[in-house]
Amino acid sequence: MFLIIFIIFIAVFTILLRRLSSRDQKIQDEFWDRELHSNTVRKKDISSLSYITIPLDTFPIGKYKDDELSASEAALTELSGKQIVNLNGISNTDLKLNYGVPNFQFLSECDENFAVLAKTLVTYGNRLFVLGHLEDAAAVLWFGITCRSDIVSNYTLLADIYRALGEEDKIASLTDCANALDLDRKDIILKKLALAEAKEPSEPL
Repeated sequence: MFLIIFIIFIAVFTILLRRLSSRDQKIQDEFWDRELHSNTVRKKDISSLSYITIPLDTFPIGKYKDDELSASEAALTELSGKQIVNLNGISNTDLKLNYGVPNFQFLSECDENFAVLAKTLVTYGNRLFVLGHLEDAAAVLWFGITCRSDIVSNYTLLADIYRALGEEDKIASLTDCANALDLDRKDIILKKLALAEAKEPSEPL
């Protein structure tokens, strides 16, 4: 009896293993088919992409004397002269399929510039927060939100600032913005914002 049960178990396990292997092979084949096709796509028009312009005139550039602020301001000023596009959530294969191989390197650089921008905005906003310039910090961090940043602390820190300013009602707008994201970190951001609404303002990063 035990031998029969063991044979049945082995047979079922083998069938399941074959099905999984077949599915994995299909997924892999489809990926490589897309990748090979993407490498043949010609250059497409990218003028309609949402290029990001950094509103330096609305930031407190040079307003406060602080080395850390100056470093962030220098980085933002340098970035303002570059092309920036948020391509979060778009794979390299889809990038080539949608815009063509000749645009791939340029768009990759645009996306890298966005990654630097998103991190710099959080660093800049947090330092303004540490120094007590809450409204300026809020303006900087809100710009990150409008750029659809996926950095969790961009949302949570701004939520803390709104609480410190007595503007808790604005936290709902952060949740709305997070809900509109189509990114892996969306759920994490939403959970953190839910916690932020239920606690006292946190310490600076």
